[in-house]
Amino acid sequence: MPMPVRFDPIYTDGIDPSAKFPRWRYRRAADALRARDPGGLLGWHAPAPCAPDVLSTVHDPAYVRAFLDGTLDARVQRRIGLRPWTPAIVPRTLLLTGASLQALDDALASGGYAGNLAGGTHHAFREVGGGYCVFNDLALCAVRAQRDHGVRRVAVVDVDVHQGDGTASLFADDPSVFTFSIHCAANYPFRKQVSDLDVALPVGTGDAAYLDALHAALPRVFDHDPGLVLFQVGVDVLAQDALGRLSLSREGVAARTRAVLDAVDAAGVPCVLLMGGGYADPLDATVDALADTYLEAATRHAARVRPGG
Repeated sequence: MPMPVRFDPIYTDGIDPSAKFPRWRYRRAADALRARDPGGLLGWHAPAPCAPDVLSTVHDPAYVRAFLDGTLDARVQRRIGLRPWTPAIVPRTLLLTGASLQALDDALASGGYAGNLAGGTHHAFREVGGGYCVFNDLALCAVRAQRDHGVRRVAVVDVDVHQGDGTASLFADDPSVFTFSIHCAANYPFRKQVSDLDVALPVGTGDAAYLDALHAALPRVFDHDPGLVLFQVGVDVLAQDALGRLSLSREGVAARTRAVLDAVDAAGVPCVLLMGGGYADPLDATVDALADTYLEAATRHAARVRPGG
């Protein structure tokens, strides 16, 4: 069975062309994956929008209403970014968030891997968004997994170059969700939150030091005995990234992916891939690393779900 992946052109088209954001990364990543997957390891699915009431399982209802009604304070809009906002910002956000929740359902149904070719919106807090993140799909997935699917413990593995501050804050008092973030210390957000496990790396960290730190941390994540892993796969750790400040190569990112997925496979648990950051200039480096990541998961999914796999 192919690994289900959710994608919609609105991920790109819903962002204004003048916004200071590499909106083409979504469509180009989808095109690259289709071109590199002649064997059909990926199964493509259009997302359905997230129901507004679902958002309030994690976020303050007043914040949800203000975003959906178009009455969100201009300061909060600036904090989120993606400006100027188009009329499509609400349907884009609902589809993007819905896609992550549907990828969660896909992964739990198969016991393998599934993904959203967007999401990983880890800078959204309960009452406010930030850093290109409106609602926190990682948190929404964790809550849905526990409430609707009976998953007892969830692990968030966040390898984006920026700390997953919103996710850490949302689960600060919840021992059933283990939050792990490995990130650049001297980078956004400059006021960090406290994850269950934070690994803050110095500017310029390259492949070898990064992978050593990751391998040392992963056993602590899986000592939590999660029944589900939410994998925020941000590739803004690349040396070419405009917002990253770390110095990983494409091969280093691929090794990072293998390390995490080796741990997931050893635990035998479902895993959801969410895109996270990637702002390379030129964008090719981001696209290549994202395609590598999703295809690696799809290859493992095929081995996990086949009879005898």
